[in-house]
Amino acid sequence: MKQTRVLILLFFALFLAEGTQSFAQKKRFDRSKQLIVGIKGGVNFTHPMVLQSHSVFSPTGNSANGSENKTYEPIMKNMGFQGGLFLLYRFTNQISAGIEGLFFQYRYAYSNTYTWADTQEGTSFTLEQKHINRLHYFEIPALVRYDINIRKITPFVQGGVYTGFLQSGISQTRSTQSSGQVFPASPTQNPPTQTNDRFAKVSFGVLGGAGVSYFAGKVMLSLGGNVRYSILPPTGNLHRYNDQASTSSAYLDVPDNIRLLNLELYISVGVPIGLKGGSQPKFGTNYCTF
Repeated sequence: MKQTRVLILLFFALFLAEGTQSFAQKKRFDRSKQLIVGIKGGVNFTHPMVLQSHSVFSPTGNSANGSENKTYEPIMKNMGFQGGLFLLYRFTNQISAGIEGLFFQYRYAYSNTYTWADTQEGTSFTLEQKHINRLHYFEIPALVRYDINIRKITPFVQGGVYTGFLQSGISQTRSTQSSGQVFPASPTQNPPTQTNDRFAKVSFGVLGGAGVSYFAGKVMLSLGGNVRYSILPPTGNLHRYNDQASTSSAYLDVPDNIRLLNLELYISVGVPIGLKGGSQPKFGTNYCTF
């Protein structure tokens, strides 16, 4: 118990000593008017929000199980990745704006089950499929950032818009067949196919998030997360049933009209390249601690 009290008193003594020293110096680090350049990368998770569902088949009036609804995988199973460069200009100690250039992969998957029954012979045939879609974009997010303080460890919030340019769309299907007389066959993994003509060439949306930055000498290390929402649906009526890869006829893969809700987690490293004065150290050593 006595050791705990000693540690608490020592902590407060160090805290007061640091605060007194910073106040006595009357020197406050200024991060304003600095240009920061860096790299960032991480992973992301996608949740498709269905606006309108589409299918190759439609059940007839006397069909009980002509086709079942699609089942999308939960967001944490739809993992993609992203990475690229960023520029951040600090107008003041707490307000800055930036632009990024990212290679961004969205991944989402859905499953569907088709069942056909022969009422005369009493037999049935079931086809289970899982369709995995990967969309690759070059994205340009523009963000405004607000730093909550100007200490060495700085929480921040940010928000903005993004524009994406489709680089490629890739679809892959895994199928399993079964019937009443035989055991289910082993899943068949079909080769990936290009589906660029199914998706809009340009995407646009909003994003917002938060994080924390650590300023250490000449390096700004940040951990953060953003939530993206696509205002323009990536899927429309572009060759939904007659795409060049013929995935609608070959694999019964027809995309729904969706919007994408995406969670981005990232780490970034940046260094300042524009300073107010040549003699001032990059990011400095004296921080406001009160």
